[in-house]
Amino acid sequence: MSLSLTKKAILAGYAHSISLKGFETNRLFLVTAAGIISGIPVFDEKTDNLNVTVAQTLNSAALEAVSKADSPDEERSAGSGEFILLRDARFEATTPVVNFPILTVFYDQIIAVSLGTDPTNR
Repeated sequence: MSLSLTKKAILAGYAHSISLKGFETNRLFLVTAAGIISGIPVFDEKTDNLNVTVAQTLNSAALEAVSKADSPDEERSAGSGEFILLRDARFEATTPVVNFPILTVFYDQIIAVSLGTDPTNR
């Protein structure tokens, strides 16, 4: 298994674990070179949250456009499984904290992953 596939598999495992009993209050924490991104993973679920619906629609349209534009000889620059969608996302560098109602995070930007509750209670 390539490093990229291993990274994606581990991230997917952490993301899906939030749906397990006892982990419902956890957030996914993603460490990047710029800071820490935390949020609740969003999968292909139907929702009344307009932000989630719009982000899912935009991401799907972008993936479809890239898929149609790709030639068999070119490496895909974006595609299904290359990012994770987070709701109630927060980006923390030094200061200030930036909150996002929805955030698409590309896997290649992630250095590390963890689960946990919000230690700052912000």
